[in-house]
Amino acid sequence: MGKVETFYGNTLFVTTFLGGITFAVMILLIQSPSNIISHSAHLPSYYLKLLITGAAMTSVFLIVASVGMIRVAAGEKTVDHIFSKFMNLFATIGYFGLLALLPLLLYPFSHVGAVALFLTELVLGIIFIITFLKT
Repeated sequence: MGKVETFYGNTLFVTTFLGGITFAVMILLIQSPSNIISHSAHLPSYYLKLLITGAAMTSVFLIVASVGMIRVAAGEKTVDHIFSKFMNLFATIGYFGLLALLPLLLYPFSHVGAVALFLTELVLGIIFIITFLKT
């Protein structure tokens, strides 16, 4: 097993785990919306729908990426293949979707914590983009 297959195997594990956790969060939001609503009465009416939709979209991107990465990790597709590039794109969209979802999940419980988390993610995102563009 080469370095590429090992890398995709590890990425597959992380993507599958995060997709499953995001799916579980979506199910919990659907089953017990009163937990979110009871902590903050001033939330807009569309807030819970936004959370559920965001969790569903993030979960879909991560799960599709993990299913597709099985073929790349097994060595059936090369890294340069368009299929591999799409699976990387889906995984990246899922990761960033999860980052966008975390402050929204935290907001009803701690406004300051949600803002601090968002600013931290923003700074780390800028560092990531600058580092990514240099390579």
